[in-house]
Amino acid sequence: MALEINETTLQALDQREARLSALQHLGISLTVDDFGSGASSLLLLQQPHFSRLKISQAFIDSGAQQPSQQAILHTLGQLARQLNVQLSAKNIETLSQWQLLQGSGCDSGRGYLLCPPLPAEAIAHMFGHALHNPVGELACAS
Repeated sequence: MALEINETTLQALDQREARLSALQHLGISLTVDDFGSGASSLLLLQQPHFSRLKISQAFIDSGAQQPSQQAILHTLGQLARQLNVQLSAKNIETLSQWQLLQGSGCDSGRGYLLCPPLPAEAIAHMFGHALHNPVGELACAS
């Protein structure tokens, strides 16, 4: 089980260290959501509780066009590898975005390009298939 927490919530959380440790001891994987959009992003990384960083959409929307955003994405990939955490992205809509993210070291992603919205029956089929084949991840079958 994973819990995604955005930076603003983390900054406002009373007894943050104790609460994050308790969640971790319960076996809950913690993700910093919208990483890069908060005021103290790098300070959060000093805590050993997180197993994944989810890149802020702001870096993805126009990342393929702007060299500065490309450099930030590549640097985030290097940082994630050095910290031994996974890097993921959301709202991936174009092939160029996905290629840039993969080239930057992004481990996983979600968005219209990877799996467009599906009817409930298709989602039920995906989960039914996953129950019978528990190894691996769910695959989009649009």
